[in-house]
Amino acid sequence: MEAIWDYSFRQFGVVQADAYIGRIAAVFDVLAMHDIGTHRAELGEDICSLPVEQHMIYFVSSHSVVTIIRILSQSQDTARHEPWI
Repeated sequence: MEAIWDYSFRQFGVVQADAYIGRIAAVFDVLAMHDIGTHRAELGEDICSLPVEQHMIYFVSSHSVVTIIRILSQSQDTARHEPWI
């Protein structure tokens, strides 16, 4: 999240960076309360993803506990980042 904020700050300023991070963070609460996202069996058995703005959140959800694995720009190659899974 820090890298996303830093990039947003450099490109758009502090107000936009704070707002963008706020919108992404708001989705974290929704993930914990609802069964949403796309199951990504090709990345791992329980891994899901959900697009938010220009980013994709990769996460695992179990019994209302959500673990965020990674947040990547939707333009980034997921396969290149697979070792983190």
